[in-house]
Amino acid sequence: MVESSIVVPSPEEQDSRKRTAEDNQADSSEKSTEVRSPLTPKRPRTAAPVNRQRDQRLFGVLMGTLNRFKNESQSTSAIDKKRQEINAKLHEKLEAERKQMEEKAQADRERRQNENAAYTRQQKRDYEARQEAHCIEQTERLARYLKTRTEPSLYYMPSRLTDAMKDQIDAQEKEAKDARQAYEERRQRRQEQQAPEDAEERKQKEGEDKDKSDKEDEGKPVQLESPPPGPVVADS
Repeated sequence: MVESSIVVPSPEEQDSRKRTAEDNQADSSEKSTEVRSPLTPKRPRTAAPVNRQRDQRLFGVLMGTLNRFKNESQSTSAIDKKRQEINAKLHEKLEAERKQMEEKAQADRERRQNENAAYTRQQKRDYEARQEAHCIEQTERLARYLKTRTEPSLYYMPSRLTDAMKDQIDAQEKEAKDARQAYEERRQRRQEQQAPEDAEERKQKEGEDKDKSDKEDEGKPVQLESPPPGPVVADS
């Protein structure tokens, strides 16, 4: 035979169980409410005055930074533009100086070439003149002698001259005299033809020397002349 007993909870236990059931029911009701209305909009939070002032202050700082950067960019653009203008002028000046130096160098090369060519022509003329004068002098010296018919020719003077030998010597001296006269005429013509060329060369050289002297004087400082002293007044 099984004995049974009934346990009656105390009032405190009953109150505790009742509170636990109510809490569980409240939690379940809140969860069911959240599940049933997932699209319910949340109420916007009102910003505190302190946060609004801080946002305005940060926005003002940001705008000030942007304006300062804009002003600096405009100032930098103006400076760059001015620098580009200066560089362009400097480039033009350097280009003009380079072209002037090239023209001067080309003129100097042409001048040296002309001087060398003139010097070469003068040396050739002098050499030809010396050679011709030597031939004339040699002809004049040998005109007083007789020449053998054999080769190489030999010049001699016999102790006694026949009439034919005298005639031959006279003809040789006359021929040498004619050669001397022709040589002097040619030399005179060459001098007359060469005189204008020499004068032109001298004139050109004097002009170049004058230009060189003027350029050297441009680089020298100007010295002012002191005024003449005034009359000396004797003290009475």
